[in-house]
Amino acid sequence: MMDITSEELSSDYFYNDDIKDRMDTKSMKTDHDILAGMDPATSIDLSDNPMVNYVRKLIRLPNISNDMWTREHFTLIKDFLSIRPQRLLFAYIDRRTSSLILTSSIPTTYVIQIQHGLNYFIRKQQDVQVEMNIQTVTDFLKHIRFGYINSKPIKCCASLVSSLFGPLFIDNPYVQDVIKNDFATELNSFLATLYEHQYKDSSYITYLFIPKEGVDKPSDELIKDKALITRFEVVMLKWHHQLKDVLLIQDRLSMQDTSVGITEEIEFWTARLTDLHHIGKQLERSELQNIIKVLIMAKSIYTQQFLTTEQEIKKCTAYVEDCLKFLKILWEPSLKLNDVPLDELRQVVTDILYRIMVAWYNSKFFATQDKIALIISKINNQIITRCVKYINIEKLFHGYVQSTQDTLQNCCQIIDTYLDTCLHIFEMHDKYAKKLFHFKKDDLFHFVSLFRQRLTEISEICDCMKYFGWYRDGLQREKLPLFGGRQGDEYQRTLEESQHALDRALIPLKRRSRYMLDMSIQTYRIWQNEMQRFSAAIRELDVIIVKLINETTTKTETIEQMIDILDIFVNLRQRTAINNVLVDKIRDVYKMFFNGLDDVHTQIASRQNITDNFETALPKYATRATWIRNIVMRVEKDYNILVNSSSHLSDVQQKLEAKLNYEKLIALAEDFKKRAHSDWWQATSDLLPRKLLQIPFLRRSQNHNSMIEVYFDSQIIVAINEVVHWNRLGYEIPYSLNDVYNAKDSYRQMREETYKFVRKFNQSIASLSQEESCLFQERIKIMLKKLQPAFVGKVTYMDENQFNDFIFDANRFNDQLTNLIKSFKVNHIKCCLKCTAISHQLFVKIESGTVYIYDSFVETLKSVDRVSKYLIHEMYEEIVMGIRMQQTIFKDDPAQVLTCWDHWISFIDCMLEEALLLNVTTSLQQLSLLVNGDVHGAPTPFLNIDLCLKKIETPIEKTKYVLGYHPSLEELTETINNIGENQMIDSISGYVRLCDLFSYSSLNREAYHAVIRNNPIQSKWKAKIAVGTQSAMTEIHKYTERNWYQFRQLWEVDKESFIATYKGEEGGLQILEADIARYTEVANNINNQETIANILMYQIDCTPLKVALVKICQEWQQSLIYIVLGRLENDLNDIVSLIKQNTERAVILPKTYDDIPIYQQFIDDLKANIPRIEAKIPLISEEVALLLRYEVEIEQGVSSPSIPRYVVVPT
Repeated sequence: MMDITSEELSSDYFYNDDIKDRMDTKSMKTDHDILAGMDPATSIDLSDNPMVNYVRKLIRLPNISNDMWTREHFTLIKDFLSIRPQRLLFAYIDRRTSSLILTSSIPTTYVIQIQHGLNYFIRKQQDVQVEMNIQTVTDFLKHIRFGYINSKPIKCCASLVSSLFGPLFIDNPYVQDVIKNDFATELNSFLATLYEHQYKDSSYITYLFIPKEGVDKPSDELIKDKALITRFEVVMLKWHHQLKDVLLIQDRLSMQDTSVGITEEIEFWTARLTDLHHIGKQLERSELQNIIKVLIMAKSIYTQQFLTTEQEIKKCTAYVEDCLKFLKILWEPSLKLNDVPLDELRQVVTDILYRIMVAWYNSKFFATQDKIALIISKINNQIITRCVKYINIEKLFHGYVQSTQDTLQNCCQIIDTYLDTCLHIFEMHDKYAKKLFHFKKDDLFHFVSLFRQRLTEISEICDCMKYFGWYRDGLQREKLPLFGGRQGDEYQRTLEESQHALDRALIPLKRRSRYMLDMSIQTYRIWQNEMQRFSAAIRELDVIIVKLINETTTKTETIEQMIDILDIFVNLRQRTAINNVLVDKIRDVYKMFFNGLDDVHTQIASRQNITDNFETALPKYATRATWIRNIVMRVEKDYNILVNSSSHLSDVQQKLEAKLNYEKLIALAEDFKKRAHSDWWQATSDLLPRKLLQIPFLRRSQNHNSMIEVYFDSQIIVAINEVVHWNRLGYEIPYSLNDVYNAKDSYRQMREETYKFVRKFNQSIASLSQEESCLFQERIKIMLKKLQPAFVGKVTYMDENQFNDFIFDANRFNDQLTNLIKSFKVNHIKCCLKCTAISHQLFVKIESGTVYIYDSFVETLKSVDRVSKYLIHEMYEEIVMGIRMQQTIFKDDPAQVLTCWDHWISFIDCMLEEALLLNVTTSLQQLSLLVNGDVHGAPTPFLNIDLCLKKIETPIEKTKYVLGYHPSLEELTETINNIGENQMIDSISGYVRLCDLFSYSSLNREAYHAVIRNNPIQSKWKAKIAVGTQSAMTEIHKYTERNWYQFRQLWEVDKESFIATYKGEEGGLQILEADIARYTEVANNINNQETIANILMYQIDCTPLKVALVKICQEWQQSLIYIVLGRLENDLNDIVSLIKQNTERAVILPKTYDDIPIYQQFIDDLKANIPRIEAKIPLISEEVALLLRYEVEIEQGVSSPSIPRYVVVPT
């Protein structure tokens, strides 16, 4: 809030800026407006003071209620009406608290709700200086200006300036007249412009601003005020310009506006007439006539032209009334024109044209041809607008081609109906009327014709999108057709490229789509240029499609293929270039059809007199007729394709010729078939089929004595086939063949049963070998005796019941024989499979890439041997059980069969022997491969050996080290060689030969294990294994000598004797230190040796040896360090003892003169020994440094503090 002083209220700044900007006024109601809108009956008095209640009723804010009023509000109103110098009072609703606020200061826009508005009350300035208490309504209206501001800015500003700011400034006695005149001139100009915009924006009405100056003064007095006369002239000039602008709009129909129709014209002229009537009322106002009178008395030069313009306004009013009178008769049918159905369009257009003729004969305004032509142009516009409303160009470019094309077709029908109706009405009018239309019909409907052409162009675009882009209706396109052959993908890509080319050509049209239905002159050239570019692109696509048609049809070989390809492009026949190519290709299709007819004619002519050209297995006569039918059916198929495709293919001259030639060929083929049927009828007259059926239908096979075969006379089969084929062809059958033909199904079934039985019997016999056939010889003889009635003709095909009984018994005996043979064969195969499994169940299985330790290796060998032995025993028992079951079948058969049985058992026994031998041999071979490797390389290590030092106690109770292996090489060799020598042979020693168990005669064969042990192949593999193990031992010894014998002094030399000898020698400290360091170097060399070494099938692990040797080196080092430590102790003891003795002697002073020479001699000797004692100190230091380098701790002795004690710490 801001308080306003009296100085601010009297300044121009406050009225022009603060009230308008800081109050944010949107609209204002003056005091007269508010008084006129009050409803005292609905108001409630809340105060005892009548003037306070009056002011409260003037505060008419939206959403205000009686609950918002408080006693403080009434106090503020009472203070404003009292004699206190308070000039302002504002009332509004606070937007934050939604409460009523009354204040004497100008509020900010933040606290005012715009929709609630603002009430203001302002005392006149001269009343503020006079202390006056307002007690009546008359005083209130005389001395206080009030109003209401809402949300209409222009109306608010006009009311504020005219009712508040202007009177406040003009009535101010302190402003000079010159300033008031200038302000009044500008104020009138401003208000005239403001009111003009206000009424134009709201109601399109011309408002003539009438100033309020001089309203209460006589004309004689006003003439004397030259400044006022000048202001009146300015206002009159403004009126003149406004009326001239109104008159300029009267010739609207003389302008070819293509955007409006009859309905829009009626609406415009109705609003125009309302404006003219409103202007007439304003010209009749007394205030305006008073100003005209004053200016006439002042002899103003602007008066005459204004009065002339006023008369023109009156004439224009009559002119517009006449125009609107006849336009309104067109209003009702013009509304129907917007949505009338197509079948009623002609009637509505006729009605409109008749009403136009009424205006032509009766109206002053429409009495000229130009006006009639313009009215018709509005009807044209309405027709075009109706069509444009239906057409959705965006939907077209989104793929909705078919629906858009249907809409275009409907629009074209509307335009064609409209043009036909108009031309017919005008033709009849010019023929019979007296007052003719003298205008060209083409010019009158030129605009509609152009639009019709435009629709045709858009429809052509739709066709191109359908045919080249494969658009149909929707976002999804139709799938492109598939081409066969090697070049099918290439043809497919050509269609896809044509699609893309069309899409690229549509992009400029899509960008210019807003011009497609715009028929203005400015956009016509733009559209024509785009359409020309699009047509050029489509012509290029025509060339591509023509080339594609030529390429695809060149590779075709049949009429069906050619028609299928032409069907792909048949929709493009509307394109002239493509249609010409399609017509040529259709001629080629008919040419292919004629060539096929000629070929059939040639084939029929070449075989008319030939009877033996067909295969003998086929029916002789019916085949000829069937052949004719088939080749004719091929031509018939092509002809039907042509007939079915003729509906959408272009018509050519060859069509009728093809029909005639085809009918001739059909007649020729029918004649050929009738002749073949006649020949067959004569040939079958001597055939006796029932006599042929009495021949036996089974006989013994000539190639295999135990097998049988079926006999059925081929003449009966040929006769039945002939009958079947002629019956299919629809020809008559001879009487002699009727019985056979009627019973053909029974004969076929009996033949199939016979063939089924014979096939099953022969398959069982064929599955037996020669030795196995001997086993079943007796059972086969019994079966052939059962079939004897069929062999001698007692059972034939003539008696179906007898045949069924016979074949039932035969099948039953045959099933028994087949089951026996099948069981025998299954058991035989089972024995063979078990022998094969035994040969594969090896006794030695060592995983490749795995290195075993000795104990694990031995345990693995035992485990594999145990499993293999168990499985082989199980399979042996199964073989024995199966043979025992077979033996029960043949045990009662003759001796000849039992001899065959012994041969079969001998075969199975030998097979089992070969399986066991193969198992042992393969196991030895695998072991040899592990020991010796293959021809491509050395063996892979599979057994680990530890190289180590073994302690040996000597007779003199000393420990001695010897280099050895764990396990020993001799133990390894014995283990490996024992596998082939004894282990596998022992595993198979418990099996009894099969011939000893089941043979009826003695064969005297050795046991399985004896045969395998004496086999030379096994001996060969054993020798290879022994050589391999011996070579491995030799290589291991070489490896040991080459890599580890260089350190043999470490375990062979007697350390105690060597150290004792070393102590006795008085070698220098440097020699001793070099010896200690040498053992460190030896230990490093030992660690640098390879830990793992692969020697043939063994892996040598040197880790135990290296650990032992390094430990020996450390022991040698400690022994040498103890030597240094002993020397250090001796040296220190000598020096300490010498110092102690000399100190004890030196402190004893001589007591007599005789002792002085002796003491002096002692001192001299002591001085002489100082260099010798000092020479020992560096040696002691070196010894201590050496001990410290090898991390030997030196501790102070407990018993003798002066002598240090040294402790060797192992490194």
